[in-house]
Amino acid sequence: MIGVAVALAAAAQPAPPARMTAAEVAQVQAALDIGATIYLYDQAAWVATDQLVADIPNPEAKGVRGWIVEGNQDRRRVIFYGLEGERPVAIYEADVDAQQKVVSHGPAGKPDLTAIEEAMVRARQVALRSQTTGCVERPFNPVVIPPRSAADPVPVYLLTPQVETGVYPFGGHYRVTVAADGKVLEKREFTRTCIALDTRDGQHPEGLFITHLLDPVPTPIHVWLSLWSRLPVYVSTPGQEAWAVEGARIRLLARNLKEKPAPAR
Repeated sequence: MIGVAVALAAAAQPAPPARMTAAEVAQVQAALDIGATIYLYDQAAWVATDQLVADIPNPEAKGVRGWIVEGNQDRRRVIFYGLEGERPVAIYEADVDAQQKVVSHGPAGKPDLTAIEEAMVRARQVALRSQTTGCVERPFNPVVIPPRSAADPVPVYLLTPQVETGVYPFGGHYRVTVAADGKVLEKREFTRTCIALDTRDGQHPEGLFITHLLDPVPTPIHVWLSLWSRLPVYVSTPGQEAWAVEGARIRLLARNLKEKPAPAR
């Protein structure tokens, strides 16, 4: 994978017309949907954790072992859970609105989790024990995607965290899919190297160009990173296609690219 900063002049050039195939349209929509969910859940967990620590300065001492998120863009609930034996129980809850504001918070109204919530907690625990290596010396931020039912597999995205303000990690992200019986069905990486976009010290890139060799279209990780950094991500895929990931939109810019970008420095 190669990454370069994209200057304003290059980013502003008009893109030649290109049309997606039906298969690409479906893949792109799935990437947009999942990427947006990752972003919303990750942001909700962030602000809810700040509220938790404000209310309970040492949550681990009170038994908090992790969190899961459910809901949609308008309202998400972050459930911080503990364990009674091996059974997960809710300890603290926070609701987050569309503006990423905590609108209600406090001790959980009832400790019992639903069957789907229990499945999410189990999958989270399995994924974090899956011997996956990140790009920084800090734990992953896990984002658990709610399954349709407690019997369905649960996708868990393990995200390399940001360790410096203004530096966005583009490598070290994984998806671990866990079956209802706790078996790992799939573990995939989204990059093969560690790379980061540095926007510090007066640098104001208009985006990042990534050569991505693992998928035919941009992935949910590209969508999440674009939403998080508020920058477009330009992606070159194995068939020599050029894509623009612009937050909640993905455009196919061109096919049959001949020129390769210069390596990142």
